[in-house]
Order: sequence, then C-alpha cells, then structure tokens
Amino acid sequence: MKPCHVSAEDMPKVGPLVQKLITTAFANLPGSDEKKCQNEALREAVKKEMEWPHPPGGRLLFTQLRLHRERAKAPEKKPPKRRGPPKKRGPPSPSPPPSAKRSESEPAPAKAAPLAEQNRNTSAIVATNASSPFETWSGQLAQAIAAFNGEKVAGGAGSIPKACEVRLAGEGDDKWRRFKRRKDAAAAFSGLTATDVTKLCKKTASPFLLAKGFEARDVDEGLSMSKREPYASVLRAANLCFRQADVSSDEGAWKVSGRGAWEVLGQSPPPTYGAVLERFGEFDESQLRKFTAATGEAEAARVRLKHAATLTGTARLAMIRSRRAAAAASARATSEALRSLIDEGFVSEGDLDVIRADVREIQIFYLDPDAPKVAGRPVMIKYEGNLVQLKGGPPFERYALAPGNLVLAQRGVRVATLERPTPNDSTYLTAPFARGTLGYTHGGEGGPYAATITPQQEPGDFVRGLAFNSLDSMKKVGFHAVRGTRTAATTYGGAVIEDAGTIQFELFLNGFEGDLMPALDDELFRFSEALLATSRTDPRLREGVDASYRRDQQGTGRNPAFLFAQPCRADTGPTLRTLRGLEYLRTNDYPIMYEVARRCNWHCVRFELVAYREVVPTRVRLHVDKMAELSISTGGVTSAALARA
Repeated sequence: MKPCHVSAEDMPKVGPLVQKLITTAFANLPGSDEKKCQNEALREAVKKEMEWPHPPGGRLLFTQLRLHRERAKAPEKKPPKRRGPPKKRGPPSPSPPPSAKRSESEPAPAKAAPLAEQNRNTSAIVATNASSPFETWSGQLAQAIAAFNGEKVAGGAGSIPKACEVRLAGEGDDKWRRFKRRKDAAAAFSGLTATDVTKLCKKTASPFLLAKGFEARDVDEGLSMSKREPYASVLRAANLCFRQADVSSDEGAWKVSGRGAWEVLGQSPPPTYGAVLERFGEFDESQLRKFTAATGEAEAARVRLKHAATLTGTARLAMIRSRRAAAAASARATSEALRSLIDEGFVSEGDLDVIRADVREIQIFYLDPDAPKVAGRPVMIKYEGNLVQLKGGPPFERYALAPGNLVLAQRGVRVATLERPTPNDSTYLTAPFARGTLGYTHGGEGGPYAATITPQQEPGDFVRGLAFNSLDSMKKVGFHAVRGTRTAATTYGGAVIEDAGTIQFELFLNGFEGDLMPALDDELFRFSEALLATSRTDPRLREGVDASYRRDQQGTGRNPAFLFAQPCRADTGPTLRTLRGLEYLRTNDYPIMYEVARRCNWHCVRFELVAYREVVPTRVRLHVDKMAELSISTGGVTSAALARA
C-alpha cells in the first residue's frame, strides 16, 4: 500500500469522520471497530472525504477513532479562578487546616508554572506558565525585540549606577550637574576624587569629606538590557544549537539564525537580525511548528557531523567557502560578458543560440571538421580581446530517472501525473516546458531521489549548424530508448501535452551483461543515502568530494545534490572536482554509475542526482528548471552555465 501523509491539521478530523462513517454508511460492517477500520471501502471513503492522494491505513483510522472517543469522554477543564488581592496577614495558625479531598471525577487543577528568575537585564519577571508554546514564543520574542531596540531597565540589587549629579552644598536644585560617570564628576570639581563621589552618593561620607562642601547623588538612568539571554531564548526555542557567547551581539545572533530551515516556508534567510526578529513576528502557529521541526532535524545532523570532524575539516570548510566565492565572481564576469554581447547586438537576447558570426568584431574559432573530437580543441568566441568559451549548445530535452511520480501543474493546480513504476520508466520534458515558459511547473512525489540527464550538442557541431537529436546523445552514453514507449502526457481532463511525457530506456554498457537499469536504480539509491548523511555545514562525502546544497529555492535547501557531468570542458577536459567524483564512484562500488558519468562527461551530457529528505512531501515540490540556453565561460578555464532570466 502506498504511504499516505497526514498533516497535523488533518489529524484531529480523522477520528470524528471515522465515527460518523461507521455509524451511518458503514453501520453494517461486521466485526470489531478495529476490523471495520481495515475495510477497503471505508478507507477509500476517508480518502475521498479528506482529499488525500492515497487511502490511509487501518491502524491510523482505528488509533484516531479511539483518541476521538477518549477526548469526548474527558471532562471539560474549568478555567482557573482569578485570585483576589492578598488578605491581611493575621497571627500564625497553630496547625494548617486539612485540604479538602478531591473527588476522582474532578480533574486536578493545573499547577501554575514557577516564575522565571528575575534578571537585572529584563524589564520584568516573566512567567513561564503561558497557555501554549506559541504564546511562550511570543513573550520571548517581545523580550528579544526590546533588547534589540536598546531598552533600559532599572539596576537590580548590587548594581552600580553609572550616572550621578554633584553640586556645592546649599545651592538650589537647578545647580545639580549631571555626569555619566563618577570619574567625570571628580574631574569637574577640584578637591574631589571618584571615591569621594561614591561615598557622598552612598551617604557614607566622613565629616572631613562633608567639610569640603559638596553634595552628590546617584541618577539611575537604567542599564541597557543584555542581549544574550533574550536572543538565546528565542533562538533556542527555534531549535537552533549554539554557545551562549555566540548570541551576545546582533551579528552573532544573525549568523546563528541563518542556519534555520527558512526554505521550508519558501523564504531566504533575512539579511539582518532585526529582519530576523521581524520575520519571526510574522509567523503563525503552523509556520512556527514547521520551521522549528525542520530546523531541529538539520541542526541535529550538523552537530553529529561537527563532533566527528577534525581541525583539518574546519580549514577545509574555509577553503570551500573561498572557492565558492571565486566561482561566484567568475559567474558574474561571465554574465557581464554575455550581457555586453547582447547589448552590442552580437547575440540575440530572444534567441541566444543565434550568434552573428559575420560581425567583424567577433571571431569564432571553429573546430577542424576533420579533427577528432578530443580534449584540447575548444570552440572560442573572441570579443574585445577576451576569449569566451562555448561549452555546449542549448538543451532540447531533459530526462529524469526517479522512483515515484512526476506531477505537472498550472498556476499551482495539478493537471497531470506521470508515473514511473519500474526502473526502466523515465519522464521527459522539453526545454521550454521545463523552464516554465509554457506556463507549467512540475515536481516529484514519492521518490527518495531524482537523477536528471540533459544532453547538449557538442560545441563544434553547434557552431557548424549540424542537426542534433537528444536520443542520439543518450545512446552514446548507453541509454537506448525502447521503440514505441514514448507517450505524451495526458491531463486529468484528457488533453494531450506534447512537451512532456514518459519513455522507457534500457541501459547497455561494455563489460556488463543484459539491461542494467535495475542495477543502476540500486546504485542511485545507495548514493542518495550517502548524500543524505551530509549537511550544508559539512557537505563532504570524503576528502575532496562534496555534495551541493545550491539546488533548492533561495540556494539554502535541505536536499543535497551531486553533479557528475557538466558540458563541456573542451579546453581542459573534466575538472578536478569531476575527476574526484568519478574516482569516488569507482572506489566505492558504483561501477555502473561510474561508467555512465564517464560517458556523460565525454559526450556533452549533464548528469545530476538530487536526494530528498522528505520522500512524500507535505506539498509537492513544484518548480521550473533553469536550463541554460547557451553555455559559455570566460577565461577559457573557469565556467558558469548561463540561464535565461
């Protein structure tokens, strides 16, 4: 039976619905209630009423039915009586009167939670007996906002006010002079020391000191609230892990908050801690519950890996961040180069695969048609003295090998479902469809991973204008399309979508026997499990081989990915990262994935795998793909795949 996800909001509705069904439409079902809940027709009725994609299990229905009946039997709790003003204390009683016994049917009154210890840095004693976790969160958030705004509170016992006022004895009230520090007051009056000012403020001055003719008093302007405790309470309630010293400042608290699972709400981390507090204030109870659950899961994985890491791992993480910054700079340079070509009219923005080679300022270096296609023969575009490397032609189709279904939607409404029941079944999307230019989005449902394979035309063939067929490139890698299995998608209403559908492949590789698609499915699943053991803070599969967390929305997702092949490194061949990834596959018992990835790198085919932490998502991950219209890179060595905006 397929799994059925039940959200927290739906759960309380299940019990009453089952009770209604077994007493009306299904009243004639034989056996106990537990046996009735196993009835297939009853489960289908619940599925229809709750609008779930799959029927629920009988155990779930019986459990919710039992909980519903227990809630119905439970006596209603009475609200606690408001206490009146304290009575005047009389003489002590020799012995307290015995407490009245409570009947067994009467619910025990809820104990009031103890008051939190008063801190000099808080404006009031905060009670911890909020009626719900969300109200507790709201109180903690209010304290954090007050600390962020720099509110001041009166100093508690033992505190030393910094400000004071001093005047000559006998002068009027308008002659008091205010100073921020006692040391400043002593410097302003000849014959006074800071110790003298302290004694005058505390009324402990000696007759000799009083004879000097000065008066002093404290001015308690209040102390600024410490940010550490309020910030820590809010971030700790969000399930973030940190040291107390890490959140004593706005910057430190902001860095910690950046590890929160903002992506589960479709948001990116706020740019400042003030914005973080503002965003927290916009959360409702459901959003808070979802955010804290996802953050706790991610933080637990991060802490486990951090404990296992060595000092070498810390240095390596800094190196990775440095390389990512350099890659981002390279991507910006590439984008500027292409924008310059578009602005000058040498490349058409509406059709980026058209390059005007007849313009004098641009030189295109074609591959020799008779030369073998080997590394070291790139296709370069020379413009204003800069070389821009053409890495591959525009993709026409993207194929996805994945368990589960592919859901197609328009404006967020599901319109079709493409099923992949066997390892040989895959789905295809044309480039315009995948990019969303045809008005569709898509998303996976019910699969632990998704492997996407995107053939692109080799740069030499592209600039020469040769014909290109994606299935021919797939055949070079080893994927042979089964004749007659290509089927266009059909909507729930019966309309045909030609740009999306299903197709079956068989995989044949030299040195292996028979169709390898089932064996490839096993290896892809094992590799996805290895990816899920990584985290954003420590993405290492092993030294030099890292998972990527840049695929999800806002670039901070929880689902790791790995890029095995990226078209087309004609000047240097595969990058060092790609070679390390291939070596990892070869030495860790992934022989089929190794051969497929090796061939993809050779034949200008992009090959990527994404592992999903949430196999059956609460909501289908609807998205569009940023498939590059034209892949180029600046400098001849660095690279960045440019996507149409």
